[in-house]
Amino acid sequence: MNILTDIYFIYKHLVVSSNIFRRKDGIRQNCFLHLSHLWLVREAKIARWNLRFQDREWETCPSWRLPDIVRLIKKSRDEKKKAEIKCDVKYDSKCFRIVVYGTMNVTFNDSESICKSMNIGKPANIYNLTHYQMLLTHVRPLIPAFWAWMHIWTGMKYKISCISHTSKQRFIRLRHQNNQLLLSSGENTTLVTEMWYDGYPRYLASWTNVGVLVSKDSEEKKYQGMYNEPPTFTNYGVFCEI
Repeated sequence: MNILTDIYFIYKHLVVSSNIFRRKDGIRQNCFLHLSHLWLVREAKIARWNLRFQDREWETCPSWRLPDIVRLIKKSRDEKKKAEIKCDVKYDSKCFRIVVYGTMNVTFNDSESICKSMNIGKPANIYNLTHYQMLLTHVRPLIPAFWAWMHIWTGMKYKISCISHTSKQRFIRLRHQNNQLLLSSGENTTLVTEMWYDGYPRYLASWTNVGVLVSKDSEEKKYQGMYNEPPTFTNYGVFCEI
């Protein structure tokens, strides 16, 4: 909603509202309308409205003041914004969008920009097996008929904890035990084994970002799942969390 729409909306609403309020002496109370003009002058940065504000009119205003007008504007904007948001998947009161392309050229940095352009979204977390299955179900119809699968970014990260030890076998085992799967907020999380692609996660320090390989065949178990890789690698798209 741009400023001109705001002006029209608030002016029309408050002109009507101002006719409801009357002073004790029976003269029409236009304070609410005057306050709306003040807000419009500030927000639209209009130099002159040729309005004169009398002190006695300001003093007799009801208890609601300029903040009430601002809240009214914000409420109208929020309602319109919610109506414009399209969710491919809704889970746990969260909105998720699936953005995919016909070429495998989306780095993780690209995925952040893609999601940010969609109502200040971000690459999505996958919270559990149920959520994971819902997302995969909605991705499959987007995979072209002649493709077997599609790689898609999430907003999750895999942190490698390197612990030195003289024994190579011991080093690998300890390092595996101290790795962390992180949500986009940095909070630790865990996923059931069946959500990981076979052979993953990989224990390489630069393989920090998490994606999902989605098979077009819903019955496919082996060649499907989550994996970690460097953020410079490319995928076909991204899950966005709005």
